[in-house]
Amino acid sequence: MRLLYVAVLLPLVALAQKELASSVRGVKEAVPKEGRRLRQTKEFTKSRPAPTPQRPVAVRPPKANNSTTTESFILKLYWEEGYFWQQEDFERRWCMQCVNNCTIGGSIQIVNCDNDGKHGFPNRFSFLPNANVNANKEVFVQEASSGLCMERTSGAWKITLQSCKPDVPRQIFIVDKGSLVLGDRFQLRPKGHLNSCVTQDHHPKYAEIVEIQSCAYAVFSETAYWTLLA
Repeated sequence: MRLLYVAVLLPLVALAQKELASSVRGVKEAVPKEGRRLRQTKEFTKSRPAPTPQRPVAVRPPKANNSTTTESFILKLYWEEGYFWQQEDFERRWCMQCVNNCTIGGSIQIVNCDNDGKHGFPNRFSFLPNANVNANKEVFVQEASSGLCMERTSGAWKITLQSCKPDVPRQIFIVDKGSLVLGDRFQLRPKGHLNSCVTQDHHPKYAEIVEIQSCAYAVFSETAYWTLLA
């Protein structure tokens, strides 16, 4: 009887060992393929370019109030990222300066705000509210050192400095699309000509004369807005 058990079990054990050996070989053969697939996946992931981060949105400082200021400030052409003045994607700071020392009948030009070109520093201006209206939008723009006001020439689009006269409508400008608060931008439009803006011709450069152009053209040239420097 014992010999019969041995005769029956031996073939079964041999068969089991054969199947086990076959399974082990299958596992060994499968590992390199999986390893290659894993390495390929890692290499593909490594070579894929990282997504471009979104540009943060610029946040303007909060407005303390909306009142017209009587302090003196420098008037600078507003610039923001994306502007392309003179085929340059960085800012050159342009500010208002009197031509010929702020005399009656004189013009205003733009110069480098930091006097990098050694053409003198910009002048300072104050915004005097129009006492005849209950609003902060109508102002006289007065040059601080001379006390003269910006005036639109009658029948033309030139701006000159003249003695301040509250009864001369050509000296009144409308503050639009912004406010006279540090950090904000705004447009200056001559009263009675609200489709026109104080600007200069096309892209700014040294000694461009400040004048009045259509707001549509100024927006196209990216020179429709001004901002204040303390």
